[in-house]
Amino acid sequence: MTSSTKETCDIPSINLKPFFREEGVVIGQAPTQDQLDVAATIHKACQEHGFVHVTQFGLTKEMGDRLFAASKELFDCPTKLQDYSPWHPSHNTGYSPFRNEALNTNRPPDLKEAFNVRFPPS
Repeated sequence: MTSSTKETCDIPSINLKPFFREEGVVIGQAPTQDQLDVAATIHKACQEHGFVHVTQFGLTKEMGDRLFAASKELFDCPTKLQDYSPWHPSHNTGYSPFRNEALNTNRPPDLKEAFNVRFPPS
């Protein structure tokens, strides 16, 4: 008879809604109790898990749909290698093709492609 176990990992969910109200730290005042509670939850989650699932952070479904559509258009472009500036580690911006980067050089390249952007320095 074979026994199997299933391991699960519960990642804490963090609701950022208290930071989208016109009160507390959002308007330069002392944090509200809700904001303090969220901060404490984030602190604990980072110490115990290292990961969090963030909810209620201001992204609507419509915004998400537009972002995914723009991403699809960007990565489906047949001439992206010619059209996009190549990624370079000195500035970490530009297009990085599939399997171009390897965080751990002792392992195969990462199975991703990316287009990194940033705000210009002020």
